[in-house]
Amino acid sequence: MQFYRTSAFCFSLREVLTIGGLSLTLLAYSAQTPETPPDETARETNTDVLSLRLAETIAAADYKTLSDDIIERVTLSLADNAATLAHTSCKTSHHPFLDRLVAKGGTAEAILPGGSAELPMDEAAAYIAYLIHAAETDDTDHRASLRASPVVIAPALALGDAVEASGEELITAIAIGYSVLGALGEPTGPIQTEGLMSASVYGTIASAAVAAYLLDLTPEQTQNAIALAATASNGLFQYYFDQTEEKRIIIARSARIGVEAALLAQAGEEAAPAILEGRSGLYPVLTRHDLTRAEADRIVSKVAALDGPLHIEPKFYTTSDSIIPYLKGLDALADKPSAHQISHFELTADKRYGAVLEDKIVNYHAPSTALGAKLNFNFVIALYLVEGSVEPQHYNASGLADEDVLNLASKGVFQAQGGEGFPNLTLFLKNGESLDVTPIFPERSEQVPAFREERMKKIEQLTAGLWSEEERLEALRDIEALPEESLATDWIKRYQARFCGPGRQ
Repeated sequence: MQFYRTSAFCFSLREVLTIGGLSLTLLAYSAQTPETPPDETARETNTDVLSLRLAETIAAADYKTLSDDIIERVTLSLADNAATLAHTSCKTSHHPFLDRLVAKGGTAEAILPGGSAELPMDEAAAYIAYLIHAAETDDTDHRASLRASPVVIAPALALGDAVEASGEELITAIAIGYSVLGALGEPTGPIQTEGLMSASVYGTIASAAVAAYLLDLTPEQTQNAIALAATASNGLFQYYFDQTEEKRIIIARSARIGVEAALLAQAGEEAAPAILEGRSGLYPVLTRHDLTRAEADRIVSKVAALDGPLHIEPKFYTTSDSIIPYLKGLDALADKPSAHQISHFELTADKRYGAVLEDKIVNYHAPSTALGAKLNFNFVIALYLVEGSVEPQHYNASGLADEDVLNLASKGVFQAQGGEGFPNLTLFLKNGESLDVTPIFPERSEQVPAFREERMKKIEQLTAGLWSEEERLEALRDIEALPEESLATDWIKRYQARFCGPGRQ
């Protein structure tokens, strides 16, 4: 791709004329070439542009390089998300966003959950991503507190169906998506404190990477897909504080943007190559982070390793990722007090940890929706203390109105801690004693265990009343056999047929 530097003009000669007593200044111009701005350097040395390096790495990805571990993790993620899709498509309420997608219609390219309707690829990706994220039962890449599967599994299912990919290609695309998402997020970590949803900012690019691979784009086209997707990175975090439900739409749009970007790049659309690290690129502007060369090298290396699936941890608690460390801390207690023994609870945290939770605790109000409840620190902690667990069935109408939960939730306190320090949750008992709870935070850069046994339990819980035991086992066997599928289209149709489609919620 050829880049041009535009000549700038500077004033070089001043002439003053007097006409009728008025002085007029005439400016003559001479062309001068300005000094190249810092971000133009990356444009001129094309091989250093991160979007191109990523594009070349994505285009070169090969199933034969995937370890058995990575292949297993992809299939486990597909199983986990199958259970999530079964639950959200059949057990959740009316969705205006999904209804609008179906009403708009369009070219029938990709199958939707339920197997009875099809939409264009980008719209299908949005539809599936919305459902994956609809109930806070999906998964996390801890490197940046990323909701991983909606922006990876959804475009993979939509594109895999439309382009008639093989099972190996589908698995490779998912490994690419997870790897791009986590590698891009790792340098900054979670950016929720900047007011942005991490998965949405980096998710557009992950979705574009999945789509570019399955569309078999050239490195140059893939670079443009990445840049077009990054241009639309978005996702304001205010929903967390207002306890509103648009986060599902935010993540769905991210999946759709990535697929659209890849399709536009395939059609010849171009975009700014230095969109990630340039002066007005994603990192400096959205994350306030100037990417170093070492960080860029690490991003490319991590994507080349395709190790993203090894960082995906399913949610075993139905709640926001920011609350889960405190639930893990409660789980680790040897002797758990009953809710009736507790007078109130207090979170002590510095500005780093309190940035997200302080406002939710200080300005607590009882949630009015299931999703609002899942994002509400006080409610979730009280729910765990009352019920002993935090599962999807706890967020029904009776659960949201549970007086024991609501009463205890109203007694949460936040205590600001000066300087820097690890947060601590304290349970104050009615007998005057107190019990410290140390939250268990993940090691963000480390890979996570496979959690095979825990995943199977989660799958059983999410599909209870929806699948018989034989149907559940059949689904798991089919997913494990994906690498052997020469045509993933038929496999995807079987995968989607297990859920509830439009009009069946």
